[in-house]
Amino acid sequence: MPNKKNSYGLFEFNQAKLLSQRLDGVCYAYVDNQSIRINRSIHSRNFVQEGVRCYGKSLPIGGLPKPSIEKIRSYELISLLNKVTIDGHQPDVVYAHFPLLTLTPRFVQELTTRGIRLVCMEHWSKVRKTELSQREASFLKHLVANSNAFCCVSVDLERSIRRITNDKAPIYVIPNMVSSEVFCPIHSKKEISREGDAYTFIALGRLVRDKKFDLVLDAFSRLSNKRTNLTIVGDGPDGKRLKRKTRALGVDRRVTFVGWLNSDEVASLLKMSDCYVSASDDETFGVPFVEAWMCGIPCIGPSNNPLRDSFDETRGMLFERNDIESLAEAMDAVSSDHCVNRVSTISPWAKSRFSEIVVIDRVIEVIKTTLQEKDSSTRMGKDAG
Repeated sequence: MPNKKNSYGLFEFNQAKLLSQRLDGVCYAYVDNQSIRINRSIHSRNFVQEGVRCYGKSLPIGGLPKPSIEKIRSYELISLLNKVTIDGHQPDVVYAHFPLLTLTPRFVQELTTRGIRLVCMEHWSKVRKTELSQREASFLKHLVANSNAFCCVSVDLERSIRRITNDKAPIYVIPNMVSSEVFCPIHSKKEISREGDAYTFIALGRLVRDKKFDLVLDAFSRLSNKRTNLTIVGDGPDGKRLKRKTRALGVDRRVTFVGWLNSDEVASLLKMSDCYVSASDDETFGVPFVEAWMCGIPCIGPSNNPLRDSFDETRGMLFERNDIESLAEAMDAVSSDHCVNRVSTISPWAKSRFSEIVVIDRVIEVIKTTLQEKDSSTRMGKDAG
């Protein structure tokens, strides 16, 4: 369950919130099996949050052998399903995010036995990189073959799923959604000439090596345009080392580390920045790119990022992954168009593809399709009988 200190489950709960405004009887259920360092006790929860009925179980079992965790999760998931059923009618559909992490074969079988439809939405970066264990790969094949609809957040992820499963069943590509109310532009900022002002790049993410902030700093230090600043948003184990690096590169006066921020705070900084930059080539989707586009600012990203087909001359530039000179050239090129007004084209384009209403419409379409198929098969069964 997401909270002020923990964003795990944020995408899932936000979708449940929006679905509850459009569909009857939406519940949000979770089993949190993080370790004792996070979950200090075993407890169940039954509550309403932001209009959504929530059922949860917290278990400090992280670190146990995977077969043991799977067995416990199966039991708890079925228990939650029973609680939802007791409080009302049996669910028509279970919509599961990160199904390899949240579901178990035993639970999938239980859904089949009860005639409950299963819709899966995969986000996991390990799937995109095809770094699954034999056990995980086998379960993915089982899920694709036995779910009523299998979805994922990018075309790259879809291709990886097909490589792993060799299954030709339809896979729906539905992007992650971004709030067009939180992430929206300040039009007046871009409509005035700012020639002579410093150009501000912004980078977001957990401060770990995989996010490649080192590459961003190295490229930033080589820019020919020295009237540039860089804001880094995020926290993590590499924070102190990266700050030392800015001093070694001689750019510490132009680089600001602001730490972890919530969505509203991130949106405020994006609106006041000129360009979002990321060197990470380890993304399954790339939500910060969309957040920046929603705010009306261009982006710079590696040539292999999942949203690469969305880049054009207006929305930013791609650079050769892991290439410092290529990234520096892109940053110099984008910052040279300091006074170009991009808001009027970037923000409406992003809203038309990634806003909450657009994404939720697609999710509801998939859910309704599975229900129609269920009704059809039921009628066929009665006719046959």
